[in-house]
Amino acid sequence: MTAEERGKAVTEAAHRRLIGSVQVSESDLRDLAQRRAAAILGYLNRQGGIDVARMFLQEAETTVNPTEGMVRTRLGLTAR
Repeated sequence: MTAEERGKAVTEAAHRRLIGSVQVSESDLRDLAQRRAAAILGYLNRQGGIDVARMFLQEAETTVNPTEGMVRTRLGLTAR
């Protein structure tokens, strides 16, 4: 095994241990989704020139898929 392969194996093992030791609650996921949505809203206002009065945030809905190791959050945009 080369030094590069050993380094990669160590990094992957550390990543697996870290992922296994961190507990993320539904509340944490919802908070993250809300902060991301607020960042998108701010970006659309600053870069797209869309008035904030025309945009609003809704309650975040998250779907955890443990087999994929992913959390999906739906983002909806509607023009008024």
